Amino acid sequence: AHVCAVMTDPMETVECWGDNSQGQLGVGPGGPLQSAATMKVQRATDGGSNDLPHVEYIAAGGNTTCVVRFTDSHVSCWGANESGQAGQQGTAPVVYATPVEW
Repeated sequence: AHVCAVMTDPMETVECWGDNSQGQLGVGPGGPLQSAATMKVQRATDGGSNDLPHVEYIAAGGNTTCVVRFTDSHVSCWGANESGQAGQQGTAPVVYATPVEW
């Protein structure tokens, strides 16, 4: 019930829209429950104050989205995490794009 796309802006950011009940829009804890307007995904590494840049690949499914950035080839995910699908410890939703530790 959410959609995300890599934008063709100079920084190759990601924008999402739709359901945000599990953090699927990647905009932080203060985000709306749903949005028909696109919202820029924020990154956890700076507390959600900057857009997630340099995205090369994106995969969205269920209530979780993951991306690979071309600057560092790391995977970052956000959204539902009840089974660890966002690559984080615990089961709480991941509300910002968060790097997956390997």
